[in-house]
Amino acid sequence: VGRLVAHSAERRAQVRWYSSLVGKKASLTPLLAQLRALRNARGGPAAVRVGTLEQGVTARWVLAWTFDADAARLAHGSEDERRADAA
Repeated sequence: VGRLVAHSAERRAQVRWYSSLVGKKASLTPLLAQLRALRNARGGPAAVRVGTLEQGVTARWVLAWTFDADAARLAHGSEDERRADAA
């Protein structure tokens, strides 16, 4: 997923939203840090969203980001997603 984040910065105009399924919650922290670093270094993502998928006792996380400011304005977020943006 880290490579996808890096490649997405190179292809920011070709795809509206990037997303990935993350199996370990602990993996979100470094990925969010990588996206924040892009934001600080070279006008990174306009929006970052995190959603949770739960089935019984199993949970997975969806990480999505966009470089498109129009797409970011159109996105509606849950509380989890707003916390990811604030992080």
